[in-house]
Amino acid sequence: MLALVGLHAEEVDLEKIAGELVQAETDYGKLALEKGFRAASIHVFADDGIMFAPGPVNGTKYWQKQTEEPLLIWRPAFATVARTGELGYTTGPWELKKARDDAKAQAFGQYVTIWKKGADGAWKVVVDVGVEHSQPIEQPGEVETFLPEFHIFQPESAREKLETAERTFAELLSTDAGSAVIAKASDDVRILRRGVSPAIGKTAARLMLSSDHGKTKRIRAGGDISRSNDLAYSYGEYSTERTNVTEQGIYLSIWQLDLNTDWRLVLDLQKRAAK
Repeated sequence: MLALVGLHAEEVDLEKIAGELVQAETDYGKLALEKGFRAASIHVFADDGIMFAPGPVNGTKYWQKQTEEPLLIWRPAFATVARTGELGYTTGPWELKKARDDAKAQAFGQYVTIWKKGADGAWKVVVDVGVEHSQPIEQPGEVETFLPEFHIFQPESAREKLETAERTFAELLSTDAGSAVIAKASDDVRILRRGVSPAIGKTAARLMLSSDHGKTKRIRAGGDISRSNDLAYSYGEYSTERTNVTEQGIYLSIWQLDLNTDWRLVLDLQKRAAK
C-alpha cells in the first residue's frame, strides 16, 4: 500500500509526456539527416540499448564500430507511454535512399523504438528494430497517441499476471502461432512481419495470421516493465516449424495492461532471418 501511495504521488501529465516522446523520435530523425545515422544513434542509444544485427547486440558499441551507415528517413505514426511516463514506444514508416535528394527510395519498412527516460529527464533508446516491406500505398497522417486511463498505478501482482500471460502465450505459440497471437492481442494490436505491410487492429491481424499454423518457440533474451506495472516488452530469437521447414529470426513483443487488468499484446514483431 505504501508503494502504491508513493507511485500515486508521481502523477504526470501523460499528454505532455507522450508529446515529448514523439519529439524525441522526431529529433532523432532530424539528427540522423544532419550528422548521419551512426552519430545520431550513438547519441540517443542508452548505454545498454539493444539493436539487432541480426541478433540482439549493444547498439552503441555496434555503431561505434561501423564505417558505413544507411541513409534512413523515418517518422513516428504512433506513440504510447506507461502510466509513470518513464517508458514508452514509437512506431512508424521508414525508407532507405542512396542519396538524400533521390526521388525514389530503395527500400521501405516499419520501425519500432522503445524509449526509457533517464534520471536527467532525457529519453534514450533501449530497443530499436524494424522490418522491411513493399512500398506503402499511402503515408500515415498525424501521429496517433494512446494514453493509459488508469487512475492509480498497478500493484506488484500485475507482474505475476504478466508472467502467467507470457507463459500461456508460449504454450499457445507451440501449437498454433497465428491463433496464439490473436488470442492475446488487444483490439488495436499492431502486427509486424518481414515482407508484409503492418496489420493494425485485430481484424487485420486475423487476416494476416489466419494461415499461420506453425509451431513457434521463442527464446527470450531480455525485456523490461514500467514502474507502474502497465507496459512491458520482451525480445529474443524464435524458430517456427512448418511442414518440415524451419524459419528462424528475431521477435519483439510489447504488452499493455487493459482496464480489466488483463495483459494484452499491443505489438508483435517477428523478423525472419534473411536467406
